[in-house]
Amino acid sequence: MTTTRLKTLLVAICIGGSASVALAQSIDPIVEVGKQRTSAAKASQAKIDRLADETSSLLSDYKTVMKQVDGLKVYNARLERQIANQERRIRDIDGSIAEASVIQRQIPPLVVRMLDGLEQFINLDMPFDLDTRLSNIEAVRANMDRSDVTSAEAFPAGAGALFDRAAVRSVASRPIPIRLSSAVLSVKSIFCALVV
Repeated sequence: MTTTRLKTLLVAICIGGSASVALAQSIDPIVEVGKQRTSAAKASQAKIDRLADETSSLLSDYKTVMKQVDGLKVYNARLERQIANQERRIRDIDGSIAEASVIQRQIPPLVVRMLDGLEQFINLDMPFDLDTRLSNIEAVRANMDRSDVTSAEAFPAGAGALFDRAAVRSVASRPIPIRLSSAVLSVKSIFCALVV
C-alpha cells in the first residue's frame, strides 16, 4: 500500500509539475491581456477625465452666458418700456403741436376779454393813478395789434407793463373828493396799491 501510495503520489507530482508548467505558460497570455486592459482602462479614464473637464468648463461658460442673456432680457424689457413711453410722449407732443394753432387762435379773444375786464375794474375802482393804469392797458392793446409780436408773446410782454415793479406805489397820500348828497368833501387817504 505504501508503494501504491507512493506511486500515486509520484504520478500526481508529475502530473502536477507538468500541469504547473502548462499552467504557467497559459497564465502569461492572461496576465498580458490584463496588463493591456489596465493600460486601456487608464487611457479611457484619462479621456473621461478630459471630457469631464471640458464639460465642466462648457457648463460654466453656458451658465455665464445665460446670466448675461437674462441680464440683457431685463435690460431690453426696460428699454422697450422707455421706448413705448417716449413714443407715447411723441404722440402727445404731436397732438399738442396740432392743437397749437387752435390755441393760438383762442389767445387774442381771451386777452381782449381780460383787458376789457381789467379796464372795467379800473374804471370802477378808486381813481388812484387812473391815467397811468388806463395807459398801461392801452399799451397792451397796442402790443396785441403789432405784426412783429405773436399773440402768445403779446400779453406777457404787455402784462409786464401792467405789473411792472416800478408801477407799484408803496404808500401815497392824495386828496380824494367824496360826493355826498348835499356836499363834496375832500378827504386825504393813504393808499398802498399796485398801479394797474
